[in-house]
Amino acid sequence: MKGLPGFFADYQGRVSAEIGRLVKGSSPVERAMAYTATAPSKQVRAVLTILCAELCGGPAARAIPAAASIELVHASSLILDDLPAMDDAPLRRGLPANHLAFDESTAILAAFGLLNLAYATFARSYEPSLAARLATLTSDAVALFDALAQRDDVDAQRIVAFGRSLGTAMAVHVAGARPVAGAILASPFDSLAAVGRLHYPWLPVSLLLRHRFDSALLAAHIRIPLLVIVGDRDAIVPPSRSRALFDAWAGPKTWQVVAGANHDDLGASDLFWDRVVNFLRARAKHP
Repeated sequence: MKGLPGFFADYQGRVSAEIGRLVKGSSPVERAMAYTATAPSKQVRAVLTILCAELCGGPAARAIPAAASIELVHASSLILDDLPAMDDAPLRRGLPANHLAFDESTAILAAFGLLNLAYATFARSYEPSLAARLATLTSDAVALFDALAQRDDVDAQRIVAFGRSLGTAMAVHVAGARPVAGAILASPFDSLAAVGRLHYPWLPVSLLLRHRFDSALLAAHIRIPLLVIVGDRDAIVPPSRSRALFDAWAGPKTWQVVAGANHDDLGASDLFWDRVVNFLRARAKHP
């Protein structure tokens, strides 16, 4: 990515230091956890978490544990995605995949160890009521919009909902519940159940899911401008599921495919960020 703001490196460094403090130990599982969690990363999710805290009037330092926890969850997902039963990927971030650097059993334990550590960090770092709210999804997304819209230094008519993968469900929910200026969805899906059935056709996915996230049902009633960006090699959320949501959207919409991109490296493309910037500029001109 080109032209990142100066604060980006500062936030990355602070999150990396927190992850290094959290992920330590000499056992094989702990070393496997650190191997993926401390590998070089853009940490876009963590930086966005800190920025959201600042936009809502909170200090950046207060958001560091939450930002680090989100990165730990992401690191866990990378280990699981690379397993032989999933993508069977040999490399991750330029290094051998976790199950190859250690072994498959250790990698699975490391993935769930990172998940446990992420939620433990939430619980230890915030008072119980706040920790519980941080664990919710759609309600907090709407609350975040409301907090931003009430700020004197924010033009409420130019707020754009932005979501990636699972986060697109929250972005669609906000777009359906609040007057946002537009929505940017990267690797979205029409419903979580539909994606689940693709990966686990032998399971009663619809019965097992607590949150179905039927975004396509909401999309049929949303008339704001939409930008959808997908990778044509995405094996986690296939473009067909993204297209189903796109086709259901009732407002003006733009479909962008990034050739050669998969689920995890979609945001590494200059084309991705060019399209995002152009969409945001258009919304600034036409509230």
